[in-house]
Amino acid sequence: MAKIFKGLCMSGLWGCFDEFNRIELEVLSVVATQVESIMQAKKQNLKNFMFPGEPYPIKLVPSVGYFITMNPGYAGRQELPENLKVLFRSVSMMVPNRETIMRVKLASAGYVGMDGLAKKFNILYKLCEQQLSKQRHYDFGLRNILSVLRQSGSVKRANPGEAEEEMLFMRTVRDMNLSKLVADDVPLFMNLLEDLFPKVTETPEMTYKSLEDTVRRLAETQRLHEKDTWMLKIIQLYEISLVRHGFMLVGPTMCGKSRIMQTLTQGMSEDPEKPTPHKLVVMNPKAITDAQMYGVKDGDEWTPGVFASLWQQRNNRASKYNSWIVCDGPIDAIWIENLNTVLDDNKILTLANNDRIPMTDNCRIVFEVESLRNASPATVSRAGIIYVSTSDLGWGPLVESWLLQRLELGATRQQEVTVLRKTFESWLRTPPPDAGVAVDFFDWNARNLKGVMSTNETILIANILNLLSAMLRMHVQVNEAISEAACIRVFAYSVAWGMGGLLEPDGRKAFHAKLCEVMEQAGHGQYAPPCREGETIFEFVPDPGDRSRPWKHWAPAEWKVPKILRFSALLIPTIDSCRAGYLIEVIAKLDLTRTPPNYKSSLMVGAAGTAKTSTAKMFLNKYPVDVMLSKRLNFSSATTPLGLQKAIEGEVERKTGKTFCPPGGKPLTVFLDDASMPLVNKWEDQVTNELTRQLMEFGGFYFLDRDKRGEFKRIEHLTYIAAMMHPGGGRNDIPNRLKSKFFLFNMVLPSTVSADNIYGSILRARFNTKLGVDGGVVALSANLTTATIALWTKVQKVLLPTPARFHYIFNLRELSRVFQGIMETPLEVMNDEERLVSLWRHECTRVFADKLAREKDKSLIDKLVHDFACEHFGEQLSTYTSPTTWWCDFQRDRPPATEDEEDPVAPKIYEPVSSLADVCRKAYEYLARFNEKNPAKNMNLVLFEDALMHLMRINRTIQQKRGSAMLVGVGGSGKQSLTRLAAFISGHHIFQITITKTYGEVQFLEDLKELFIIAGQKDEDVTFIFTDQDVINENFLEIMNSILATGEVVGLLQKDEKEAVCNEVRNDFASDYPGQEENTTNLYNYFLNRLRDNLHIVLFFSPLHHKFAIRAQMFPAVFSGVNINWFLPWPEEALVAVSANFLKNFKIDTTEENRNRLYELMASFQNRISDVSKVYLSRMRKHVYVTPKSFLCFIEYYKKLYASKYEDVNVQEKSVNIGLRKLEEAAKSVLDMQDDIERQEKVLKMETDKVTALVKKVHGEKQNAEEKAEEVGSIAKTCEDNAMAIDADRQEANRELQEALPYLHEANAACQSIKDKDIVELKGNKAPVDIVKLTFDGLLLLMGHKVTEVKVEDKLINKVSGTFIKDSFDEHAKAVLNDMNFLRNLKRFAENDRDTINDETCELIEPYLRFDPDPNKSWGPWKHAVLDQSLAKKANAAAEGLCKFVGAMVMYHEASKIVKPKMDFLKVQEAKLEKARGELAEAEAELHKVQSEVAELDRQLQAAFHAKAELEASKEAQKRKMDAANRLLKGLETEQDRWTEDAANFATRRLALVGDVALAGGFVTYCGPFNSEFRDKITQDRRDRVDRSLRGGRRRLEATGGV
Repeated sequence: MAKIFKGLCMSGLWGCFDEFNRIELEVLSVVATQVESIMQAKKQNLKNFMFPGEPYPIKLVPSVGYFITMNPGYAGRQELPENLKVLFRSVSMMVPNRETIMRVKLASAGYVGMDGLAKKFNILYKLCEQQLSKQRHYDFGLRNILSVLRQSGSVKRANPGEAEEEMLFMRTVRDMNLSKLVADDVPLFMNLLEDLFPKVTETPEMTYKSLEDTVRRLAETQRLHEKDTWMLKIIQLYEISLVRHGFMLVGPTMCGKSRIMQTLTQGMSEDPEKPTPHKLVVMNPKAITDAQMYGVKDGDEWTPGVFASLWQQRNNRASKYNSWIVCDGPIDAIWIENLNTVLDDNKILTLANNDRIPMTDNCRIVFEVESLRNASPATVSRAGIIYVSTSDLGWGPLVESWLLQRLELGATRQQEVTVLRKTFESWLRTPPPDAGVAVDFFDWNARNLKGVMSTNETILIANILNLLSAMLRMHVQVNEAISEAACIRVFAYSVAWGMGGLLEPDGRKAFHAKLCEVMEQAGHGQYAPPCREGETIFEFVPDPGDRSRPWKHWAPAEWKVPKILRFSALLIPTIDSCRAGYLIEVIAKLDLTRTPPNYKSSLMVGAAGTAKTSTAKMFLNKYPVDVMLSKRLNFSSATTPLGLQKAIEGEVERKTGKTFCPPGGKPLTVFLDDASMPLVNKWEDQVTNELTRQLMEFGGFYFLDRDKRGEFKRIEHLTYIAAMMHPGGGRNDIPNRLKSKFFLFNMVLPSTVSADNIYGSILRARFNTKLGVDGGVVALSANLTTATIALWTKVQKVLLPTPARFHYIFNLRELSRVFQGIMETPLEVMNDEERLVSLWRHECTRVFADKLAREKDKSLIDKLVHDFACEHFGEQLSTYTSPTTWWCDFQRDRPPATEDEEDPVAPKIYEPVSSLADVCRKAYEYLARFNEKNPAKNMNLVLFEDALMHLMRINRTIQQKRGSAMLVGVGGSGKQSLTRLAAFISGHHIFQITITKTYGEVQFLEDLKELFIIAGQKDEDVTFIFTDQDVINENFLEIMNSILATGEVVGLLQKDEKEAVCNEVRNDFASDYPGQEENTTNLYNYFLNRLRDNLHIVLFFSPLHHKFAIRAQMFPAVFSGVNINWFLPWPEEALVAVSANFLKNFKIDTTEENRNRLYELMASFQNRISDVSKVYLSRMRKHVYVTPKSFLCFIEYYKKLYASKYEDVNVQEKSVNIGLRKLEEAAKSVLDMQDDIERQEKVLKMETDKVTALVKKVHGEKQNAEEKAEEVGSIAKTCEDNAMAIDADRQEANRELQEALPYLHEANAACQSIKDKDIVELKGNKAPVDIVKLTFDGLLLLMGHKVTEVKVEDKLINKVSGTFIKDSFDEHAKAVLNDMNFLRNLKRFAENDRDTINDETCELIEPYLRFDPDPNKSWGPWKHAVLDQSLAKKANAAAEGLCKFVGAMVMYHEASKIVKPKMDFLKVQEAKLEKARGELAEAEAELHKVQSEVAELDRQLQAAFHAKAELEASKEAQKRKMDAANRLLKGLETEQDRWTEDAANFATRRLALVGDVALAGGFVTYCGPFNSEFRDKITQDRRDRVDRSLRGGRRRLEATGGV
């Protein structure tokens, strides 16, 4: 903006800023400052002014102007700041008179009946606005009107005089509006047209015969079923492409939008009459950010965007083809508004770097969207709209096209197609029995059954057709015909899963019943599956192993016990996983097709614990890595498109050019777990899944590298499996357009039989006599599955989730954790039935009760566990094992140290606890060892019963393979300390990140890399402590979610790092899995499995955190992949133990009994405040949180306050004792002071006499000094007067000397100007001119040399002859000139002998220098002086210098002869002055000596005065002190008794501090958040408690609690 404003100011132009309020608010504030500076400069008529941010003024042309236009109230718009509003004059634009505009435009187009047509057109659009349905894409505004009027003019010009105007105009209006109307509005619109144009009975359609024939030929070639409404949409799209450069294809999923566009562009390319090559360039704007789409400017560096690059490439007039840039993705009010200048008449893309890229005629921009709910009217009005309703295509053409394609597969498919066509007609198109108003089976299904996910008919029919293709594929491969019975059974199976696969069990039963009725109605009842009671068609499958395809009941394959029983890796097939796996497999074997859309991908929808992930794993594990690769990506709310793109890019390698594929060209199946989790933004778009759709549909994405923007990166050989939770209830759905890319089906919760089959198989493998297990234990273990499932089912029903207890979710994961605990317990421990039942009770309690947030819920679990134990294991065993016994693995002692092992590790045996006291003792032993090994992290823990139980819970979790925990509790509950101790007990490496100001995601990933090396590569157990305070970025939880779900973080390890860790674990892999191929995939999976086994994440969350519940939805694996351990408030006995521990070594002056009462009192304070806070919440609706940290603060404050107040009492006691002692000392001191005063009076009298004598002596000496000072002053004044006179003379002489000095300088300069070569030249001149000779005469006279006698002689000077003195050049001057030291002598004369010049010399030289410009006064024949410098210069340079020298020296003498006498006089006077100053100095020295003597006497006098004063002051001080002491003693006569009494009461006050400090400390710690009413109640209650608990000696305190 600054550049634009500066450009406007310097050029004086007007600038119009359209859509001004789309600028961000922060930028608008800066703009306000810029505009204000321009306005102020214009007001002051400045030509230059300081623009904000510029170092130098810029030019201002007064004609500059700026105007803004904007649409207020639209999405994505800002409210202008007030400081910007006031700088502009607001103008409200009114709705124009449309009819007038219509009349004028029609007249300009040549319509004669423009008045009537304009009136009808105006009425038509008003009726459309009033009567048609309200659709976001409807626009009957001015832009639409002008488009219609422009097109009507083109139609008029194309049909001059050949048709009636009303018919032409009516056809134009109809054709320009029908395309955007929904199917239900078309009849009403046509009726309005007929009513307004009653005379027009026939309106011939515009025909494009060649194009239409080409499109029909293409449809036939591609086996597309021709439907008139669908063909009409193709023609409408063609027509709108002729008049609009930007248009939108709008319609629900699978209504044929993409196929319409593809068919039309291909038809235009192959049109025989007018072939115009067309290319489609498709991108999804929502799969990238706005910066990645348009480009971003970082400082001076510009990074182009994907769309900007495509736009620049395709808008090329030299291109041989027309380009359609297709934006295939949802519209929001941000990115689409950036294209407003493209869509309007400007047709220019403006970028942030000020580039303006115009749109060429061979380019169109197309938007393919499902709806325009987020588009503003400004956008809608700029683009042409083609709305494709569901009914325009329907599901029938998809079936017909599919049947036509089946015929191409071979002649054997003819009978199959015939049977299927009839079956489709009789089953799906015909209304089912007792259907009511339903028109077909789809309609009945939509009205009566509710699937777990919303879909439309076309998605369901695509499911049916794809499953049909998959089921019939085996017959196509062998080119065999299928019998009618087999075909109908396959069709029934496909309809059941394709149409009813998204139903829950109850819905499936209803669907099965209606399907049987439909089959009976169609005469196919005999082909229904033989279902027993409670069974449906979903439990059967047409046997793929039998060509006749009889019905086969689903039965899981027998599970084989692996050699190494790793519970976390167990995948046991069930009927649900088998049929789901079968569907995934047959769909994955299909070929990619566009009609119907099939991308070989499946989506499993199901509630938590329905084995979606396990089913996908079982399918992926079926294929070895040399056949198919797999990759699991776990989505969360923080998953971004960029993260998904990086994850995919990390799994592929370059194949050719811009084409990439998985390593080795193998197929790669990507499992997208929790696919619906990515965040739905404020525009209701799921941007991450938009990239997923682009990746599936178009097979790639655009490069985001700076130098490759705009190039498409094609990814081959990818198929997808996805899993997601049921949408609704706060859970996201996925976009409908993404649903159409999957085969959709629901995963129902496993039945009791399935669950029993899973865990019964595991337990049978674990408990058998072959492993030495007791027979009674084996027999009893058979009841474990039934008992656990019964308990689990009951818990699900009685403990339902609520908004406050959202984590009350009990799915198969909880069931699995119970059996995991049983399975990982050593068999030798479970040596009898009692141990087994005890273990079962313990594991059930841990899994179901530990996560509960209320004590009564925990009690309910205990009751249920006991009841079901009685029911399934018998009353005797249940009673014997009641109450539930704790189990833990750190009860064994360490073996003795040896030479090989100095610090042996105690064996970890998971076994029942003999007593909590023993466990507590062992825990304290481990705590002591921890503090010894970690002195910097010393922990002072109180292991009361609850803390000990939490320690065992944490230890149990992290000792399990892949065991992670979430500890939920308020601050100060001891979560971190107990976790560190549990990790130390388990022998784990403790890992925790350190947050700093610069800590970010990069540093977090580096820390995780180190963590992965420890746990995965080094095979060490690690406990990773992660608190909610560490979540400085929500992406941290996204990473944790990925680790807990898959064990992997996308992009954490680069390719070379992966290879490095694979090489490190190669030997371990070969040892653990001998015979398996040591390829990178196997090694990396081994690394990840070991990492997940060894990494134990312990999360610390506070239930009070405002994001706690939100994060459960955003990051499901963070909550579902861990054992939740809920920390309830500390019980009172725990509080007593804590206070006792922290105060046991603190010195309190009281009895042991009172000390114990204090501990109980402090604990009661905490509990009482907790109860009061609940009442406060119910009455005042305000939360007051009382946490264990509050209690610790209470204890710390008590210690500080008690120590302070105890010290105060001691100080007071000491002060009183000192006071009593001082009173005694004061009485004695008074007597001593009286004696001192008498002695001082005698000394004072002697000092007074000495001072009087000294004063007299000083007075006499001062008189002598004053007389001497007067004498010296007189001498000094005389000297000063003489000095002033001499100084005046000196200044006058210096002034006159300065006047003479220029002539001296001129003479010196003349000397300096004479060069040796000039002298040589002069010497060599045998006959110098007269002026040179005369110049030497002047020099001889000046220097006192001999000259010739005076004679008269003619001289020629400057060509003028005259009579003058004869020269002495030949006789005398030559000798002087020839002297080698001529120049040196000349300079020496100027420096040293210049003062030898006298008046006589100057008189002799005067004729040579004299000249008067007045001819009457001039004595010679020449009009210049004889020694003229300019004439001498002509003769010789040395002559000029000598001439100047002579003249200057004469002038110097004239000036200096005045100065010299004065200078001589000045020297004489200065000598006299110097003598006077010497005399003055001697007088001053004598005066100084006298004054020094006087000063010494003064000093002695002052010392005497001071000594006398000190004696007097001392005497007075002693008197005052004695008086004060007397008054004090008299005043304290009464206080002495009271102080004596107080000294005896301080011991009682110290005893009272115990309760007083507790009362005050409790008030300060707890009462701050309460109002005065509750504070008073709490204080009174605590006073009573203190009175009851700590009786005797406690002083009453005020309500403030001060001590």
